[in-house]
Amino acid sequence: MEQIRSSIQAKLTLLFLCGALIPVILLSALVTYSSHQTIMEKELAYVNDKMETVNASLNMTLTEMERSLAGLLSSDTLRGVLSSRPQSASLEWYYQYKEIERLLRTVASSNANVTFTVIGEDNRVYNGGNFFNRSERIDGPLCRQIIENPWHVTLARRSLRGYLRTPVLTMGKGLSEQGELLGILLADLELSYLDGMLEVFGPDVSIYMLDGDSEPLYVRAGSIDYEVLAAQMAPEQLLSGETLRLEGREYLCIRGASADYAVESVLLIPMDEVYRDSNQNLFRTIVILIVILVQTALFARVFASEFTRRIRGLNREVADFAARGGTESIHMRAPNPDEFGQLARGVTVMSERIVEMMGTIRRDEEEKRRLEIAALQSQINPHMLYNTLNTITRLAQLQGVRNIEEVSAAFAQMMRIISKASGDRIPLEQELDYIRRYVAIKKYQIVCNLDVEIRMDESLSKRLVLKLLLQPFVENAIVHGFATTTTAARLVIAIRDENGYMHVQIEDNGAGMDDATKKRVLSGWKKEGESFTSVGIHNTLSRLRLQYKDDCRFDIRDRLDGGTVISMAFPSEERGEEAET
Repeated sequence: MEQIRSSIQAKLTLLFLCGALIPVILLSALVTYSSHQTIMEKELAYVNDKMETVNASLNMTLTEMERSLAGLLSSDTLRGVLSSRPQSASLEWYYQYKEIERLLRTVASSNANVTFTVIGEDNRVYNGGNFFNRSERIDGPLCRQIIENPWHVTLARRSLRGYLRTPVLTMGKGLSEQGELLGILLADLELSYLDGMLEVFGPDVSIYMLDGDSEPLYVRAGSIDYEVLAAQMAPEQLLSGETLRLEGREYLCIRGASADYAVESVLLIPMDEVYRDSNQNLFRTIVILIVILVQTALFARVFASEFTRRIRGLNREVADFAARGGTESIHMRAPNPDEFGQLARGVTVMSERIVEMMGTIRRDEEEKRRLEIAALQSQINPHMLYNTLNTITRLAQLQGVRNIEEVSAAFAQMMRIISKASGDRIPLEQELDYIRRYVAIKKYQIVCNLDVEIRMDESLSKRLVLKLLLQPFVENAIVHGFATTTTAARLVIAIRDENGYMHVQIEDNGAGMDDATKKRVLSGWKKEGESFTSVGIHNTLSRLRLQYKDDCRFDIRDRLDGGTVISMAFPSEERGEEAET
């Protein structure tokens, strides 16, 4: 909302969108409602047609089962065996038993997915293919139900009635002779046959087949668990309504009947399935609306951009000015003396003042940096002078005057180099000459011979480096690296130029540096007191960072055969006026 209030282009775009979309949305809503009703009516007609087809198929199957039972009832062989009632098993009875089984299998061969069983009055069971009826008895609940309806065909879903946990639909008929019960005939239809028949309905459709007493013969749960349905309503309630609402979902009830066997079929179809095609049509409508919305938005954007083109140009100029860091002022043409022209001239004047102020700030920062470097350098000189005087004093006390001339001469040359270099940087050859004089003094502080090797291309001798850049690291190697060693001490200083950067490496074979000390040095830690990290190395690293910002590198690592390697890299600089001696 804030963007709309603050943008002319957003306001124009919103105006076009409202004007174009409102009529389209109203028309689409009317068309969608009409098509929704039409599709629902067609869906219901289609489901009813499928329901009639399923009922016809079921009626045909049950009729074939009943005809088969009627054929068995008229079989003299079957009646003769059941009426003989042998008291014990014999070879003759065995042949009769096998003859009945053959008869049952012959009848079953003409009825796919149906098997037949005969239960005699003496509880003898004759199977025609299935073995789960071996436990049935003439006085069992299923047989009693059949006996109680001698003039009707009895249908039972035994797994739902509790008679048997087998997925079959059973048709039963009693066999009698002159009013005396001889046995019970059972025809078992596998429910997988009904499952295949009802595959024409979707998996979410719940299907119930009820007998004349509203008892379930077949149940396919679909999206409703049968136990949930049975807990909320009796089966006969399925026959009394058009819609149901269970567990927050609405279902449409469609019923069909098989008149010959009093079988009622009930379908519970989720409303979202009924409206599936309608919903798809609604989805297509929404897609069309989105396309119209995008096209309208693009047109509105192009149209509005013509009004805001100069404003966007001004925004780009201001963004470029910010990206340049305020180093160059904005120059915009404003030929028209309108409000935009006045705004462009005001922005140009403002940018010129910002550039002027940024220049003043940069000059102040440069002066501040030079003062900081000078302050850091002033901390190093007294430290070096103090140590040198201590060395001269100790030599005078321990050795008389034998080496005082060498030490004094070296110290004089050092002071000469420092005093004549007026800037904060000096040529590399002067820095190395200073190191040679410094080593000539410091070598008397250790008890071993010290060999110093300098490797450098002569073309680098005039390159500028920070004054006293190497002295703190050389002092560290002499004072701490060689303080306790009695072997030959070696110090190598290697300098090279690569890709515009000067790489300096100081390597010694001394005592080395532990990891904790290396971490403190690299992190800029400064210890109070007089040590190599208290002034020299800490200040040198600070000077490097002040001079080159993030464009310098420094590293400390151990040598494989003992000692320390210090590496640094920084931009290589040609000789300038400040380096004159």
